[in-house]
Amino acid sequence: MEALLKTYFLILKINILIYALTPLLFLMMTGGIPLVLSVLVKSYTEIKRKNIEFEKHPHLS
Repeated sequence: MEALLKTYFLILKINILIYALTPLLFLMMTGGIPLVLSVLVKSYTEIKRKNIEFEKHPHLS
């Protein structure tokens, strides 16, 4: 019984890993990783810039 449970949890872990990695694999296959990275960097720098502007001019909010 215990061996069965261990096997079940192992399969469950593998399934969770597969589900987590599938979007990444799909992105890699379509060459979308650079796209995603550029979007993340763009949004991050945008947020940073807005924060800096806000600190300079807090009365504008």
